[in-house]
Amino acid sequence: MAVYIKRIAPNSLASNNGILPGWVLLKINGKNINNFLDLQFYAADPELIFLLQDEHGNEHIIEVENDFSTNLGIEIQFHSCRTCCNKCIFCFVDQMPQNLRQSLYVKDDDYVFSFVYGNFITLTN
Repeated sequence: MAVYIKRIAPNSLASNNGILPGWVLLKINGKNINNFLDLQFYAADPELIFLLQDEHGNEHIIEVENDFSTNLGIEIQFHSCRTCCNKCIFCFVDQMPQNLRQSLYVKDDDYVFSFVYGNFITLTN
């Protein structure tokens, strides 16, 4: 899996090194990039080797020296939250009272959102 680059910030490391919106970010330093958490984690190295794919399917390898004072500037397309599709009789979400905040009824099963926002997940997917 890879992530679609939605926007590139002006005067950022990405724009200064020729990375364009509409491209797909496949890997950083040989590691697959599947979501925004992967991007943040793997882009924290001082030397970055991006494997990208343009809109024509051509692959590009771009080496960037990360000075940590300039924004990387890559905004990726939001990935939707995976939800639990199980019908467990002991599910705490199904046992909650009605008329609570709608976000409490989301059966989050996405470890990325759990890690970033502290949501409970079932880990069944």
